[in-house]
Amino acid sequence: MKKIMTCLAVLSVAALFIGTFVFLYGKSHGPVETFGTVSPSYGDISNRILITGHIEPRKEINIKSRVAGIIQNLEKEAGMSVKKGEIIATIQIVPEMIQLSGARSRVEVARINLANCKDTLRRNRELFQSASISESKMDEHELAADLAQAELKAARENLQLILEGRAGDRDTASNTLIRSTIDGMILSVPVKQGDSVIESNSMNEGTNIAVIADMKDMIFKGTVDEIDVEKVKTGMPVAVTLSADRQKALSGVTEFISPKGTQTNGAVKFDLRATLDLPGEGLLRSGYSAAGEIVLAERKHVLMIDEGVVTFEEKGAFVNLVTGEDPLVCERRTVTTGLSDGIHVEIVAGLEPGDKVKADDSLVKSLAGRPGDEESDVM
Repeated sequence: MKKIMTCLAVLSVAALFIGTFVFLYGKSHGPVETFGTVSPSYGDISNRILITGHIEPRKEINIKSRVAGIIQNLEKEAGMSVKKGEIIATIQIVPEMIQLSGARSRVEVARINLANCKDTLRRNRELFQSASISESKMDEHELAADLAQAELKAARENLQLILEGRAGDRDTASNTLIRSTIDGMILSVPVKQGDSVIESNSMNEGTNIAVIADMKDMIFKGTVDEIDVEKVKTGMPVAVTLSADRQKALSGVTEFISPKGTQTNGAVKFDLRATLDLPGEGLLRSGYSAAGEIVLAERKHVLMIDEGVVTFEEKGAFVNLVTGEDPLVCERRTVTTGLSDGIHVEIVAGLEPGDKVKADDSLVKSLAGRPGDEESDVM
């Protein structure tokens, strides 16, 4: 029994020793690395800036109420085209009682004053005819009667203005008729029939009756990162793509870059505005989200390679040029690079179209998924 226990102990120690040796051996060697090769090829390369933004009209007007009251009638709705001067809504005035009482009192005082001036004028005309008063005195009484008549007229027009929003019979001058101030399209009507509105004055903005814009003059507004803002200049072409319809591409030209940046989520952004060449057919709606693309530099039919196989150091750029494949033999080759788009880099000197460059297996597999990319092989 004692011999059996001794043998089992020896076997256990031996198994533990062998297992430890195998584990350490496998760990020291690690997995077998595989490499591939890529070859440079000719193609087009460009350096572009992507700008996110939206589409909006250049001229957008808020039509405000000039009197306080209630929306009596709405003549237009969102989506309709309007001409300058067309009626959008009618407001029924609800006057303030203190203001209304003062206006009525003024009319009554003016009426009494006019009646008194007329009686005085009648008596003095009889005296003038009998040569009891001078002509200059008679002129003074006639002037007083004329002034009293004008005061009564002004008081009545003021009362009419408070009650109806207009003075006299001139409907075009009525404040109760809300009219369009430009030619364009109504984008929104934020009020309904029966809603109360307040007048616009120096104390408040007033109720917004409608928003009107000229939909024939649209712009693209976006933001540029501070890293790229110095590269963008006014007058540069912009290709704008709508998020709602990526097949519809619009062309534009940058016309404004803000001199002051704003900080958003830790990044400094600068506002950019570009004019748009609108298509002849279809409506370009306000508020569309869009992306603008500006080409900073472009090269046609140049030798290029995936940027992932190029190592950049202070002394320059180099690649691992394959000089033998069985076994894999590489030579450190210095290359001169040109324009880069972040994925490909232009090779000015150092490589030829038939050369093979060492690349990681993961990079080679990713290149295989890109149509029309460099030729790649796994080794």
